[in-house]
Amino acid sequence: MTYMIWKDQYSVENALIDKQHQTLFELVNEVAEKVKAKNMIEIKDVIKRLAAYTVTHFRDEEALLKKAGYANLEDHQMIHAELLRKVQDLQQKLAMNQAVSLVSVIRFLSDWLKDHILKDDMAYKASIKKLG
Repeated sequence: MTYMIWKDQYSVENALIDKQHQTLFELVNEVAEKVKAKNMIEIKDVIKRLAAYTVTHFRDEEALLKKAGYANLEDHQMIHAELLRKVQDLQQKLAMNQAVSLVSVIRFLSDWLKDHILKDDMAYKASIKKLG
């Protein structure tokens, strides 16, 4: 069963960013699958890949926003940095075998991703449209 489903309402109408967002959805779905299977080694691996991909996505998105002259770029970067801190904290807890509610982690990641796209990313949609 798929946990997160991509819908047209998540599109910022930029092929690269939309594809990256879809990949983030897929990675959160993979985390959910591994949690359901209760395979801690694979959970750690997917979260590591999710963190690395998130860094790549944020870099690409921020470069696009800079090119577009997006006025709220600095605020957007701070939002990205906060999520990365949370994901890195999660990775550290998992590496140290600390107790973590994995269901809460999935809920946090999926809620954050959907809310971030629908609120923060939609705010820049008009700015990047100018780029073509």
